[in-house]
Amino acid sequence: MIVVFKNGDIVNFDVSMKQISKFSISQEIEGFALSWDQTRFLVYSMRSGTIWNFTQKQIIKTIVGGIDAKYSKEFLVIGCSDMMIRTYSYDGTNINICSGLDGLCISLDFSPDETKFFTVLTDKTIRIWDSSGEISKLKFSKSLRVSWKTNSKISILSGKTEYVWDVFTKKIDSIPIGTKLICSKNKTYVGVVGEKAIFLQTKSAKYIFEIDYPTSDVVFSDDEKWMATIDRNSIFYFWNVKDGICIGKKEEVAKFYLDK
Repeated sequence: MIVVFKNGDIVNFDVSMKQISKFSISQEIEGFALSWDQTRFLVYSMRSGTIWNFTQKQIIKTIVGGIDAKYSKEFLVIGCSDMMIRTYSYDGTNINICSGLDGLCISLDFSPDETKFFTVLTDKTIRIWDSSGEISKLKFSKSLRVSWKTNSKISILSGKTEYVWDVFTKKIDSIPIGTKLICSKNKTYVGVVGEKAIFLQTKSAKYIFEIDYPTSDVVFSDDEKWMATIDRNSIFYFWNVKDGICIGKKEEVAKFYLDK
């Protein structure tokens, strides 16, 4: 697993939390994006960004900085500080620039099939893009959290309500929400996450273990043996799912990635 620390250290750990390798860059990390095959990564701030070859530990290209960036299996997208959306190939070639925006991109992410991505802008719009350009747009007025629900639907969380937006039909449904549910890949385990986190076996509803602190993110490994969590104080924990034992923890973590 790869853990990114705010001081610029990028460390690879095995399942016992033993350090395998460490790579340090001479800058504090404000934003970080890792390619799906873990061969490339982007370190960025509002001022500038740097694309690295992770394997060779060499800089590929220096680019315009921004607030958020994501890799798909084919390219990198970054919402830049000059109010443009830029896409880059893995070798650092600039593929496309989306200009004429009226705000900064503060959040973006790819759809599950990676054919589209959304951007959330400071002009209070959510925009959907594909290879041809912008395909849909929605105005909003309240603070919110946006994510993909399916390849064609966006989940918009605002207060105690989830709004589901179909990006093609433009239909919006509202659903009252409470605590967030997280499932492992094969749906063997389910987590109820909020001020506390409780994990159960899906079929039997058997209680496994509980985390007694506010948890902001949970990721299961694909084989469902391991789980990583991060709390609101940027403390990272690594768990054995079967028995609920915490193998180790690290502080001041900016990002983490479990091996596929």
